[in-house]
Amino acid sequence: MINVPGATPSQLVLALGKDRNAYLINRNNLGGITAPVAQANMVSGATNRGTSAVTYHTSQGTYFAFHDDGNAISAYKITAANPPTIVFAWSVGQSGRGSPWVTTTDGTNNVIVWVAGVAGDQRLHGYNGDTGAVIYAGGGPNELMSGTRQWNTGMVARGRIYFGADNKVYAFRLPTGTPTPTPTATATATPTSTPTATATARPTATATPTPTPRPTASPTPTPTATFTPTPTPTATATSTPTAIPTATPTPTTRPTATPTATATATSTATVSPTPTPIGTAIPHPVGSFVATAISCTETDLSWSYCCLDLANGGFDIERGTDNIHFTQINQVGFWERSYQDVTAPSGLNYYRIRAFNDYGVGDYSFASATRPSCQSPTPTATPTPSPTATPTSTATPTPIRSPTPTATPTNCIVPNFLGLKLNRAQRIWSGAGFTTQVIVQSRQGQTISWQSIPAGTSANCNTTIITVTTR
Repeated sequence: MINVPGATPSQLVLALGKDRNAYLINRNNLGGITAPVAQANMVSGATNRGTSAVTYHTSQGTYFAFHDDGNAISAYKITAANPPTIVFAWSVGQSGRGSPWVTTTDGTNNVIVWVAGVAGDQRLHGYNGDTGAVIYAGGGPNELMSGTRQWNTGMVARGRIYFGADNKVYAFRLPTGTPTPTPTATATATPTSTPTATATARPTATATPTPTPRPTASPTPTPTATFTPTPTPTATATSTPTAIPTATPTPTTRPTATPTATATATSTATVSPTPTPIGTAIPHPVGSFVATAISCTETDLSWSYCCLDLANGGFDIERGTDNIHFTQINQVGFWERSYQDVTAPSGLNYYRIRAFNDYGVGDYSFASATRPSCQSPTPTATPTPSPTATPTSTATPTPIRSPTPTATPTNCIVPNFLGLKLNRAQRIWSGAGFTTQVIVQSRQGQTISWQSIPAGTSANCNTTIITVTTR
């Protein structure tokens, strides 16, 4: 649930679909079936599956962030408008499949989006909530976790971040300033202070100095009358301030024990610096799997993989035409991240890929591409009618001219540019049959992160213009 002050409606529910779209609905009007308040395509181009989203407010607006299957954590801003809209804020490459969480100093300022690289680098990462700038990059050998599980999120309590793994909990403490120690009173003991004087100091301090000093004669066993008047006032003034400070240093030993207990609870005592051995677990799903029809004779496949668990393994690549029945077309090594399919038939083809090693196989990842036909359409000949001879006439009949058919606009299928290099955009666009130019809005980097027309859309080959954005 998300609240967006200033928006109409302002009380919303966010849903992230496997169709790579985000939907906002009015949670005060959930009856029936209707269009969402706002909808936007996620420019990361990867499916959001299993992980939970997080929402937060800063001085610049209201956001939600999530980690997708494409090894990226992305944030979007919800505008305070009528109706509200979803706009892209930032996206950062981040391996793993953890769910993010957020910390602030007062609910609005110094927002940090945290995520653990579970099933990835197994490190804690922190990003600026407004810009995505890296705040914490995972630390060193002592901050490496092990046994983390996908989709898990962390929690924060009393200045620490806690993250649960197999049979253990990791604690991360943020550095703070050194506290100023409380001054300890220094007792100024006099040579005349004795345990007897300390015990009798309180009753002596409350007693008034009367001319009858006999009750304070306990420090000496001599009951001589000449001794009592002279030392009694002096002993009372000296023993009273001396006895009280000597008891003060006792509680000061408690704070000195606190740092010792805190130090033993830090994550360095539980973190194992040894990374997970290579190739000792079932592989993870393949990420960022994309199929692009380059021409009528080639379809390019590309993908990414998060981990180092494919020793003696690789990837199985399969193809089908109905998204139900698949046939393996190749098996490539674990170091490969692309493949060129030159045997696919024209039309819509479905692909799936999975990783394998000595311990088993991972889940499938899916993609599709439409390969254009290499054959030009054969023109239909217009038959010329033969004149029919009439016995009563020798005139040659005039042939009737057939009307010229009106050309039907030719449509092409929009390819998927997401995750591809910018310098390949025009070649891919032309290979799909389009005759127009690709418009580029470059931010930074050379990898395409957004396209104005969704992949798979049927559009006019000669008039359609597409815009792509890089990151």
